Amino acid sequence: MRESIFTCCPAIPVKNAPLEAMRIKAKAMSENISRIISISINCLLILLASSCAMQTPVPDIHKAAVWETRKLELEQLQSWMLKARIAIQLDKEGGSASMNWSQTGAEYLIRIIPPFGRGTFELDGDNDGVTMRTADEQLFHATDPETLLQTQLGWQVPVTGLIYWIRGIPEPSSKITKMVLDNEARLQHLSQNQWDVSYTDYIQSGDLILPRKMSMQNGNLKVKLLIKKWERTYEP
Repeated sequence: MRESIFTCCPAIPVKNAPLEAMRIKAKAMSENISRIISISINCLLILLASSCAMQTPVPDIHKAAVWETRKLELEQLQSWMLKARIAIQLDKEGGSASMNWSQTGAEYLIRIIPPFGRGTFELDGDNDGVTMRTADEQLFHATDPETLLQTQLGWQVPVTGLIYWIRGIPEPSSKITKMVLDNEARLQHLSQNQWDVSYTDYIQSGDLILPRKMSMQNGNLKVKLLIKKWERTYEP
């Protein structure tokens, strides 16, 4: 009997084109989903790390206690060096300069350097008085820096209060008219000695958080400070 042609020829497998296409598509989708999940996890980890580095807002009920602790720490900061830019504006007139401030206990040395170094002067003082040294080596004396600056330069800068305000704390010997804390229990606004002091940015310096941007206003007189560098020093 003759063999059928169907039995003598080996079977040839035939691919199902639609099923194969679906399989390839499903594999590609699975790989894309895996990549998306991996990217999402990495982004989440970055966000978590960033949020940990940010300051945590202080609940209102704890602000007073946190502020008192912070104020005590800043009051203990008695010696420092800083570099800043200072801008002074009175009505339509104004100017800016660099400022280097060295404080050791009650003693301070403040150097004001206008653009191009013209008119540089220093204030060297303590609780007993202050001396101004001008660029041409002239010396002027007064019992307090406010009187000296007003007499020699026509500036009304509250240096005595600024010794405290620049650390982000009120002057302890003067009445506080108004005080506002921010969400992290730091000084945001202070009204004292007829001056309105505002803080818009802080910077971490060692274990302390200190002002970076602040402004002061008394009537038409405005003073702005941008502190570029804080360095804690220690008395010898």
